[in-house]
Amino acid sequence: KVLNFARGYSNGAASTKVSKQVTGLSTKVLKDPGAAVGPGATKQADYKNPEYFWYHKLSYFEAEIELQKYRLPQPSSCKN
Repeated sequence: KVLNFARGYSNGAASTKVSKQVTGLSTKVLKDPGAAVGPGATKQADYKNPEYFWYHKLSYFEAEIELQKYRLPQPSSCKN
């Protein structure tokens, strides 16, 4: 019964549309080098996540800056 209950929520999520406003992250955040990025890091090798090597040590902060314009402000708990 629990499985059927949870399955009811997953069906609706598959039919929702993706927002076209957020177009993706720029090359400041991650960059596809177009060549091998690490030892055994290809979709056909043992390590199937070569995208991990596309990030650099400041990628997180660059992504925060780029996504800041899409964030909603935090509501205030102060009464006016």
